[in-house]
Amino acid sequence: MEVETAGSKSPRIRLKQLGSDGVFTFLLSHMVLLATGGLLLGYLFGRVIQLAIHAPCHTGGARTCLVFGMKLGENGTLPEDYLLRLERVRKIQADASSTRFILLGGRTGEGLLSEAAAGKRYLNHHSPAFERVELEESSLHTQENIKNVMDMGVAGKPVSLLTNRYHLARCMYMARGFGLNANPCAAEERLKATPGQALLCAREAYFLHWYVVGRAWACLTSNRTMLARIGECQRSR
Repeated sequence: MEVETAGSKSPRIRLKQLGSDGVFTFLLSHMVLLATGGLLLGYLFGRVIQLAIHAPCHTGGARTCLVFGMKLGENGTLPEDYLLRLERVRKIQADASSTRFILLGGRTGEGLLSEAAAGKRYLNHHSPAFERVELEESSLHTQENIKNVMDMGVAGKPVSLLTNRYHLARCMYMARGFGLNANPCAAEERLKATPGQALLCAREAYFLHWYVVGRAWACLTSNRTMLARIGECQRSR
């Protein structure tokens, strides 16, 4: 239902990539926004902020850690927020070397490397002995990140979702929509009280609102095409 890259700071909505269901839910989300006077959006913004503030910086004992990618910069450079995620990986690996890390993200920029491959290259360069890294390279946005990783043996097992604090709530909602036993793991030590971070949280609440409305519509109408992309209704929490 959304087309921005995972955790990208500059999402782009392209109607031709959304499909008819995506366009409809995009419009429906705005109708709900107007009809509720923004109450649902405000609630979700509170959830985004709450998790961004209180999320831990560890895996909570989960043996598998999903690391969300981010659209690469020019010449395949890693954005600052992606570097924070990868540095958290290195810290976790130093404390729990048996953790299984899966880097998520396909080729979303103009370079030759996928987001996941670029992340692995960084980890291999800075931690040459670090071998427990797997890649999921076919996804183009957060929802696909989670859907595609379901085929990598994570279903039914505790997993940790590692990303920036502002991005955690949307990842958690989507992961639980697929029935994942997920817990959050923040890249940063704490949420910075800056206008920039507030805007990122607001943007995440907007996309989360779109997801929640679209999911509710898919469940209400038993839209099998949409449910195949977002998980079965009975798995929602």
